[in-house]
Amino acid sequence: MGLDGIGGLQPWTEAVTHIVARASYVSQEPSSDSSGIVPRSAAVTVATYSVADVLNAYNATGIRATGKGQTVAILIDSLPLMTDITQFWRRNNLNIQENQIQLINVQGDQAPLPNREGEETLDAEWASGIAPGANVAVYAAGSLQFTFLDRALDRILSDALANANLRTVSISLGLREDLAEAYIQHEDGVFGTLRAIGTNVFVSSGDAGSNPAADGQHRGLDTIVEFGASDSNVIAVGGTTLTMDEARTQRVKEEGWSGSGGGVSKFRPRPDWQLAYPQINSTMRLVPDVSAVADPNPGALVIRNGTDWPVGGTSWSTPIWAGFNALLAEKRLASGQSPIGFLAPRLYDAGTRKTFHDITEGTNGAYKAGPGWNPVTGLGVPDLTSLAAALSQ
Repeated sequence: MGLDGIGGLQPWTEAVTHIVARASYVSQEPSSDSSGIVPRSAAVTVATYSVADVLNAYNATGIRATGKGQTVAILIDSLPLMTDITQFWRRNNLNIQENQIQLINVQGDQAPLPNREGEETLDAEWASGIAPGANVAVYAAGSLQFTFLDRALDRILSDALANANLRTVSISLGLREDLAEAYIQHEDGVFGTLRAIGTNVFVSSGDAGSNPAADGQHRGLDTIVEFGASDSNVIAVGGTTLTMDEARTQRVKEEGWSGSGGGVSKFRPRPDWQLAYPQINSTMRLVPDVSAVADPNPGALVIRNGTDWPVGGTSWSTPIWAGFNALLAEKRLASGQSPIGFLAPRLYDAGTRKTFHDITEGTNGAYKAGPGWNPVTGLGVPDLTSLAAALSQ
């Protein structure tokens, strides 16, 4: 095999996390001609959303599943503190055992890991919170350079081949898809193999709207989507702004979050399972596929280093969807059916689409939300109880 690439020599060969701290979100500014708005100021208004709030918003309590028997894998560079995770569980009144969390240093148990930046904590807390009966395995690559991520993905694939219950992967990472193809060939191959064995990989679409800059953290000039959300072997997850009633028992309003990455791939053809979109005359991959709450105002409750850390971003919506997938998988197996396999084609089925709430307001810069699939929120957000019923048919 020839040399695919040399990681670490250029800053854009390192993926970035898609997490947005509430207090820092006011500082993002667009380039002068970036054809879009910046995410709105995230001044503190109300308390952060809890797990119960999100389950209520998407009618997930009626599904009567916990993800029992399922394993969710998380790809990131470092490992969370178990004390943060257990404190998060207590705050959310969740009965989860520590042995349901597996912390894996892909480089070896004694290998040093980067400082915890929070992504690893958000992912583990919310994936386990949404699916409290599932096992969660956090794979620390040791770096966000693609060579390190490749090795960690190989480990996830190896474990998925050996463990029929590992059928969900959550990845809250990405970078503009115009990086050198050599850097992503390996990931594309692993994603394809995971898809073939029925493992659903959920990848965040990005937090810079339709115009991510080369650093992945700010608005840029180009209208472009991010990899790996643009890969046709994954399910790309965008973000919304969610408003709930005062008691937080149900959603009142939801619109496209201005930071939600989305648009049209420049390099990857539209997969046959993805619907054409009349407003976009293109045969290329459309991003995202689905969405969930991502706005950092009010954001998610996350416990980091023992204290509350309000955050948002598609790094939040992605482990939410990973948890949803574990619930759906358990529900389907409990009904005596075979595993559903790759979920994306079913999500675009006419019958299944009826279980989604259209997001018809909001913009991510170059695109506006609207009825049906759109380049801000994809198919929209689910009524999970109805979605589970549709997927059991």
